Amino acid sequence: MNRWNNSSRGEGEGEGEGEGEGEGEGEGEGSSLARGTSFRGTPSGLGYKRWVLDFSPDVGTGFSTWPTGRRPLERGKDFKESLWDPALLAIPALIEFGENAASWKDLGTAITNITIPDGTARNLDQYHNFWKTNAAAAPYVDSELDYLMQLMVDERARYMPEILGQIGGTARYFAGLLGITNDGKPWTRALINYALRAGEMVVIAHKRKYKRARPSVLFPALAAPFGPPGHPAFPSGHATQSHMISLLLQQIEPPIKTGFAAELEWLADRIAKNRERAGLHYPSDSFAGKLIATHVVTNVLVPGIAAGGTMPELKNIVDKAKLEWA
Repeated sequence: MNRWNNSSRGEGEGEGEGEGEGEGEGEGEGSSLARGTSFRGTPSGLGYKRWVLDFSPDVGTGFSTWPTGRRPLERGKDFKESLWDPALLAIPALIEFGENAASWKDLGTAITNITIPDGTARNLDQYHNFWKTNAAAAPYVDSELDYLMQLMVDERARYMPEILGQIGGTARYFAGLLGITNDGKPWTRALINYALRAGEMVVIAHKRKYKRARPSVLFPALAAPFGPPGHPAFPSGHATQSHMISLLLQQIEPPIKTGFAAELEWLADRIAKNRERAGLHYPSDSFAGKLIATHVVTNVLVPGIAAGGTMPELKNIVDKAKLEWA
């Protein structure tokens, strides 16, 4: 999965591609568009500077030329909201999301009417148990592995640059689609960061429950180009997070819902499929991720930001993001 945190491609004196909240391929890939930072939490324009700390006395006066002026009036001023790192603006709302965990931490019986592969309606628990333990599901699982093999043969090499770019850079793809720069629309970027982190929380809860083996464990010939990640396959984190980003951004209407809904859904589907192209997820992992994201946004987050809802911090982010597009 992805985290949109506070380290990204540095500018000027920046230190390049940071590692964010976690290294490597996994639940916490480090990458961000937060404010184009080269050091965590630091805007790129305020990154590392090469100061020569020379306090030698001036030849003419005998005193150091280093300035000593202070600004005492600044002590009583509040830190301006506009200077906050957008990645951090999401944290109060994420605390709130955690306080509502009972509504999302186990969706096994809440998500229903899954009719693949045999037309029988099952809830999420029943579907996964069928996939994992029922002998009748073996041909279906084999068909998923055959499909991943075909993707490897036909598409993996061609899509590899994009796959690598989305290991920790999913947020940049959505921002680029909407034309959001590193310094623009901080509350919209905070909303994207919220979706990434909340999606991660939901996914981890369900990965811990279902414990599905990765495709390359069942079928080593898939030759995963990296990993596989050190956590279970079901549901797909990239799918869940990407669809949560898409659906939360569509709460900004107009113009995002009316102007970008189809493109946002296309991008979320594409990011999820790229994980299949890499041999890291079964198609059913992506399918479940989309179902979970849709359920959480529709049944938890949207009611939570309604008048009198249980998520005023998230409502604050959404309302301020809307003003950025007015």
